[in-house]
Amino acid sequence: MKTSEKLEKWVAQGLISKEQAEKILISEQSNNSNFVLKWMYLIAGLFIGLGVILIISANWENIPPFLKLAGDFTLWGIVLYQAYHSVMYKKNKLKEFFLVLSFLFIGATIGLLGQIFNLSGGWQSFACFWALLGLPFVLCSRLLSFNICWLCLFFSIFDFGWLEKFLDYIDTHLDGVFLTVIVLSLLSYAGKKLDETVHQFTLLPKAFENLSMVMAYVAIFSASFVRHTWFFFYFSDFGSLLMYLFSFAFFAFRMALAVQTQNMLSFKRNAAAVEIYIFLIFANQLSDLLLSGFGFILSGLSVLGLIYILKKTSKYIKKMGVFHAA
Repeated sequence: MKTSEKLEKWVAQGLISKEQAEKILISEQSNNSNFVLKWMYLIAGLFIGLGVILIISANWENIPPFLKLAGDFTLWGIVLYQAYHSVMYKKNKLKEFFLVLSFLFIGATIGLLGQIFNLSGGWQSFACFWALLGLPFVLCSRLLSFNICWLCLFFSIFDFGWLEKFLDYIDTHLDGVFLTVIVLSLLSYAGKKLDETVHQFTLLPKAFENLSMVMAYVAIFSASFVRHTWFFFYFSDFGSLLMYLFSFAFFAFRMALAVQTQNMLSFKRNAAAVEIYIFLIFANQLSDLLLSGFGFILSGLSVLGLIYILKKTSKYIKKMGVFHAA
């Protein structure tokens, strides 16, 4: 529904006056105009930046090493100054942009130094220096996705050779899946508790909480539908039945926790996860049928039905009295 139509509806319902509606409409039109201009500036800057990159890359071998370093450190200095400027003047969006850009420049600078001076050490050495030197920028950032990316970079430093053996184990052992989900859930809980203490200083514990929980969901879905030993659902297959029961118990626990903490977004996400999970169970059972022409039609209709159910579920959740603050 357009803004003008919403305003007309609100005026008819007596929620706002006609004069207020006109002022709101003028303000929204002004904001939209500014939004278009910002995007035009962004597109222009993107084109110019791509052009500079293409020119430099085409002549990269002919550029002297000292000039490469001078250009890199000059650009990095400009970015650092802009980051400092945005922090001092509390321009949060610009601050996040320049913090991320500064972090990327660290990786680029390490790579450039390695290329010029023929340094060797592999990915782990590169990631270690990048993560440690970029940590101050991450600590200053309030962008959750940035913090999660840094955690992924940091964890890539360690040797997870043992993880491959463990994945082979949980391929055929349900207790490995259960243990994985439980441990990841506990790690997520620990991150949440730590975040309650240091939230005003850093988002790293919150990023760790989210990353651990996402990995728990990945373990749930992959163990149910990727592992060949559990590819089809048979009631005679006691292992598969236990896997599905465990998964539904996990979703139920997460939804109960969302109600307790008054987190409607988490409740809705878990409700959607349950519905998608059920849909995937039936899709596995009908895997042969779904590969036919009628199967594709059935698949499309099933997805539309799932979308309809998700929308209905969302509306129903909003009406539930268990959430006092929606």
